[in-house]
Amino acid sequence: MISNNIREFPRPHAAPARSGRFCTLHAAGVEIGASLRDVSAAGAFVETGHALHIDEQVVLSHPLAGAIRARVVRVGRDGAALRFAVGEDAATFALASLCAGMTAAVDSALDA
Repeated sequence: MISNNIREFPRPHAAPARSGRFCTLHAAGVEIGASLRDVSAAGAFVETGHALHIDEQVVLSHPLAGAIRARVVRVGRDGAALRFAVGEDAATFALASLCAGMTAAVDSALDA
């Protein structure tokens, strides 16, 4: 319960598109638009309407975090799970993309 002297932040009915989440997949010579739903040093889940295949090699490019090679490990109706090779590059990519998303969220809150 929120006390009378604390105001809740307004919540839009539809979640706004988060900048910092948009990325590009390069798969089989095709450039595909995608959106990061989840990312960690182990891999990512990307939302895309393009059909990807298990074990397909892709390159995930983020406008601020750079690019990383990945392998498709799971395919769903709305996207695919990617696995990164374990190492410093994967951790750096994950942290940079997460920071970009947090920075974008703060920037849009300050603009409101």
